[in-house]
Amino acid sequence: MYGGPGPSAHATAGTAPAPVLLIPQHVSQADGLRPALTAALPPVTGATGLKVTQQPDLSLQTQKWELRFAPGGAVLQLVNLKTGLCLRGGSSAGNVVRQVTCVPSASLDDNRQFWRDRQTLHNGVVVHRYENVGNNLYMGIRDSSPQSGALLETQVLNGLAGQKFKLK
Repeated sequence: MYGGPGPSAHATAGTAPAPVLLIPQHVSQADGLRPALTAALPPVTGATGLKVTQQPDLSLQTQKWELRFAPGGAVLQLVNLKTGLCLRGGSSAGNVVRQVTCVPSASLDDNRQFWRDRQTLHNGVVVHRYENVGNNLYMGIRDSSPQSGALLETQVLNGLAGQKFKLK
């Protein structure tokens, strides 16, 4: 089903969805080399505005994300398991995606916290491109960099693999 969540993304009634790792598809997928989106930890309790980078996939709590669907399932929030914060798209292309306090998923008060899953096939594998509800920009790795520490930012849809993520 294109444009909406895949069947594996929905939870069974009464259960929470399993957290996932978001694996950028523009770099080697070999074990030990594969990156995952990683949340920065707050320097003090309650801090928000934290950046998200790609780091080696170590299956850390900071690399696990809950897909929290709004009623109807057309849009979702990406919530970090360790920080409990939601990803919020930047206001324009090139702005860093940051972690902020989540609004209730039934509310669209901060529509830049909500994303549309634009699934597509990449080399025969279903990959996810996340379009921001507030500005129609996509999340992607800055400059499609393969480097550890590369920032997650909002971008104009460009078709590059740096905007494509696999769920693990």
